[in-house]
Amino acid sequence: RLTPTALTSRLTNGCWPLTFKTGDLVRVEGTHESKMPASKVGILVDRADAYSNTLAIWNVRFTNGVILKIWQRHLINLSLNILLTTNLLTSAST
Repeated sequence: RLTPTALTSRLTNGCWPLTFKTGDLVRVEGTHESKMPASKVGILVDRADAYSNTLAIWNVRFTNGVILKIWQRHLINLSLNILLTTNLLTSAST
């Protein structure tokens, strides 16, 4: 059984296939733009490209209101992390 720490580690290190959809809460890693807030957290607004999922570019609205185009490979899906960790903790307590 995975602990929340192990689960988060697997998710953030790319050991789990992640899917993205409009409205997901994400954090940017591995790249920086001066207009990004320090937290690098934002919401996926929509796809900014017509490529396959592996090459996807997303419009991300950051917590400071700025919208930037970010390659999917630089995104960590916090919505999925929260959902899986919540499910893990719920099932562990029953």
